[in-house]
Amino acid sequence: MLIDPSTSPGKPQTERMLLIHGALRREFALLPRIVRSVEASDVRRARAVVRHIHLLLALLDGHDEDVTLWPILHQRAWMNAGPLDALERRQRKIVNCIAWIEKSAECWQVDGDVPVRNGLAVDLQDTLALLTEHLDLKERDVLPLIYEHLSVAEWRTLQRDNRDRFPTGFRDRMILAGLALEDASDSEATRFVSDLPPLDRPLWRLIGSRMYVRYIAEIRGLVLSRG
Repeated sequence: MLIDPSTSPGKPQTERMLLIHGALRREFALLPRIVRSVEASDVRRARAVVRHIHLLLALLDGHDEDVTLWPILHQRAWMNAGPLDALERRQRKIVNCIAWIEKSAECWQVDGDVPVRNGLAVDLQDTLALLTEHLDLKERDVLPLIYEHLSVAEWRTLQRDNRDRFPTGFRDRMILAGLALEDASDSEATRFVSDLPPLDRPLWRLIGSRMYVRYIAEIRGLVLSRG
């Protein structure tokens, strides 16, 4: 694993989290427009968009270190209990939003119903506002606590355990990597790819990157070009 030169020795690196945060902000900002762009009764495209939504929800869920992270931080950074409690409450709201989105998405992909589509877009827009605030506060209030109170070994264990919750299929792994890498700098991308499972590193370079370009162009369609 390549080390971020800006991180002090013996301190956990959280750069991967920032890349995933950026991907979540970007993709959830696009989702309402992508959903609304699907023509009435275009079930094929509706199903493709719903699969994309499910993948993003899996990324959001798999990225959630909070289940194991909160107890550690409450114990070691008890003086920051107020911000941590607020973030936990916001996380529970996001979980409820995810459940509602999943239900609406499943209904929409059955027949491409326009009112259901529009309702799903509104749900995604509401979730974006909550998610953006949550990620901003997490970066402000939690990342410094991770840096100060967790060892490198503990942070790597949390990251490894959470990666086990991501989709395991080859295609999904490559798409998830592409989502994180889309806006990464060259140095960020190098470090991110170096942290992929050993077999995925050459596959990303040989196959995955092109697979992602084709996939994301199909999902976004003409949405971005329309402004």
